[in-house]
Amino acid sequence: MARLRRERQPFVLISDLDHATLRLESGSEAWTRGSVREANVFTRAYVPTPRIVLLGAGPSVAALYHIALAAGLDVQAWAGDEPTRGALDALGLAHAATPSPPAAFLDSLDPFSAVVLAFHEHAQEPAILERALRSEAFYIGVLGNHAVHRARLAQLEASGHTRDVLARIRAPIGIIPQAKSQATLALGILTEILIEAKARNLVP
Repeated sequence: MARLRRERQPFVLISDLDHATLRLESGSEAWTRGSVREANVFTRAYVPTPRIVLLGAGPSVAALYHIALAAGLDVQAWAGDEPTRGALDALGLAHAATPSPPAAFLDSLDPFSAVVLAFHEHAQEPAILERALRSEAFYIGVLGNHAVHRARLAQLEASGHTRDVLARIRAPIGIIPQAKSQATLALGILTEILIEAKARNLVP
């Protein structure tokens, strides 16, 4: 169990009260049903803690990071500029400060990962989105208004992505329309992520 948790692998424990047996199953899709009881057989699903891979610059990065941790999620963050790095450092929030997003962040995206791009300048987004769209991440969200998102989709479609694939991208991000404060925006984003996670049995 400890190894599976370290490796972010889901598993189920099946307790059969009639036969007094307990067995562990991994590498199956049984966890997608969540925890269930059938007669005297109890199946409890264990999934990795949902993780937000947060990439961006600006005050929304620190706001979302802080509230995601408070909600019990894991966070991997990359800060794209010095003011954002300083804000995260002041709050004691660990982050990568490399010139570009670490490849390891994008390589590790799994079905229990949400990707959030929080840039006000959007030039870095296409390369990141290309990687995210090839992953199994359960959520991909990007800052930007409707006009920015239409331009983003047109660019990605021109590079060969189908509309069905591009429909995975959530933008404008968050469920609170026209959120102005960083706290309101962060709450709306986190709520949207948790709604999707709950629909997939990733959170209780």
